[in-house]
Amino acid sequence: MEEQTDNIHYMLSRLDNPGQPGYLLTVKNIREEKGRYFEQIVLKTDSPVKPEIKIKIYGYVTE
Repeated sequence: MEEQTDNIHYMLSRLDNPGQPGYLLTVKNIREEKGRYFEQIVLKTDSPVKPEIKIKIYGYVTE
């Protein structure tokens, strides 16, 4: 899964570790304009207990 917003580019990839499954979320700032920003990544799961995981992203570009 790979997505992009006005401020960030992010990619979710499955880790291929035998006996230890997992995922790697990579987030990259792509904003060039100075200032603060806020984004939210929402990941869908197959868990009935927690069908979504919300990850808040805060950024502050100074140069």
